[in-house]
Amino acid sequence: MSGARYHRKGEAPRASAAMSRQLDLLIAEPETSLIGLRVKLDRPVDRGKPCRRNICVIGPAKGPHAGVLNCIDCGAHRGWMRKSTAAWLEDVMVRFGLPTEPIVIRDATYPETAPLGADAA
Repeated sequence: MSGARYHRKGEAPRASAAMSRQLDLLIAEPETSLIGLRVKLDRPVDRGKPCRRNICVIGPAKGPHAGVLNCIDCGAHRGWMRKSTAAWLEDVMVRFGLPTEPIVIRDATYPETAPLGADAA
């Protein structure tokens, strides 16, 4: 036989350590408390190619993401939420409570810059 393990009658076969690790990868992470929250997108791509009002609702996560961002007006996919952004939003909500208007999300890789000549006095 091909390495099959026999067990006593009525006893379930034991999973190997490797199989246990594989099963751990399949277990979904708990859903975030952010599902249904509305956010306003203000990233360079949202300024260049806006979708209606650029307000999205956070949906359930898939794969390595913390959530999906879908336009509240047309349902279009607008992007994926990073886990670090989700952690920041959850921290904001713990400190200040549920927002009364959409929180603005910007892309940290493109810092805001002052208009040319603004620092010349």
